[in-house]
Parts: sequence; C-alpha cells; structure tokens
Amino acid sequence: MVRELLNKWSAMKKTSLHNGSGTLGRRGFSLLELLIVVAILGILSVAVGVYINSNQAKLRNSVFNLSAQFRKAKFEAIKRNSNVYMDFDFDNDGDPLNDNGFTIWQDNTDDPNYDSWDPATNDLNGNGICDRGDDADCLIETVKFENRTNSLYGKEGPEIYDTTATGGPAAGPLPDAEAIGNGVTAANARFLFRPNGDCSNSGSIYLYFPAGGGGARRVDAGPWAIKVNNVGRISIDEWQAASADWKVN
Repeated sequence: MVRELLNKWSAMKKTSLHNGSGTLGRRGFSLLELLIVVAILGILSVAVGVYINSNQAKLRNSVFNLSAQFRKAKFEAIKRNSNVYMDFDFDNDGDPLNDNGFTIWQDNTDDPNYDSWDPATNDLNGNGICDRGDDADCLIETVKFENRTNSLYGKEGPEIYDTTATGGPAAGPLPDAEAIGNGVTAANARFLFRPNGDCSNSGSIYLYFPAGGGGARRVDAGPWAIKVNNVGRISIDEWQAASADWKVN
C-alpha cells in the first residue's frame, strides 16, 4: 500500500515538471526581455546620478552633515561635563584655526574667547591631553567651508545665506528674501552648549546653494535652516517657495 502511494506521488511529481510536449515547464528570459531590463536599469542609473550631482542634493547633504556637527557639539558638552562652543567665522582673513568655517571647542577658562592649549605650558594635570583641569581651551574639531568665498577652496558649494555681508546672494527667487534670515542669528555667530545639553546661546543658521557668478549671485537651491533652541533641540527646516513657508524635516 505504501509502495503504491510512493509510486503514484513520484509519477505526479514527474508530470508536474513537464509540459505537454515533454519538455521542462520552466522557461528563461528572452533576449528582448533582458534588453528591456537593462535599458530600464540604465535609465534609473542616469536619473539617480543626475539627482546625486544636483545642487539640491549637495545642499541637502551639506545641511544634514552640519546638523550632525551641531549634535556632536551638544554630545561633547554632555560627555565632557563642560561648556562647548560651536564658533563660526566668515571673514576669510587667513586665520589658520577658524577661517571661513567653524570650530568646536571646550571652554576651560570660563570666557567666550578661545585660548589655545599648549602641552608645554597648559598641561596642569600632566597627562598629555587637554581636559577640564587645564588653564586653556581644548580644540575638538575645525571644519572649513568648501565654497567659492573660501580662498582655500574657491569653488561652488553650499554657503551661508547672508543678504548683508560680502559673499551673500544679491537677490533670490523668494518673495521676501530679507525675511528668510541673515547668516547665523546666534550672538557673535557662536552656539554655546551646556553640560546639561541646553544651548544658552541659541539661534539659527541659513544655508543655500548659489547660482551664477560674479557679484550678482542668486539662490539656486534652498535656503534651509538649522535651528537650535534654548533647550538644545536641533531641527531642520526647508523653505518651500511655492507656499512661501517653511517645511519641517
């Protein structure tokens, strides 16, 4: 009985693997189908490449990278149990530390001026590293803006939206360009994060991607805003020109 059932099952299995002409029922892709798939993949690759290299994508990437740096400054303040500044500079005056970029540094001297740490004279703990017990400030990170206003790079890239300082856009497609914001709104272009994670020197920073050359520069993409409130919350807003309003991301 068991043998008969096994034989019937085997016969049914063989039948299911063959079609009426005695060949296997499975078929591969035709050459035409393969060509269509390759063409579709090629179109998608080109579309993705165009977007990745677009000014909008570059600006978006720059905004989220800068937002991550704000979060790093906040985290460092909590981890080090010390005040940490995120200090912006735009004057392109040749300062090797903080010229046309920003610096994240730990305040050990309880004043808003950065006092460079020297292991020969400031290492009061004798441990070879800059920390809270020393009488100088600790440099955490320095980042340069890769854009045309920076003499070090001098190429197109996301820049700070500033309608008054040299280097900002002369005009833009926005209905009220002056109302968007002016560069960095935090006092002295610096954000101060406390050990409890709040930001006593809060504000916003507005970024855009410029279009055109020379002095009559316009906004090609953006602006976006990175906002830090007094409790240390970091958010990103995107300007929506069609609705003349901000979209929270």
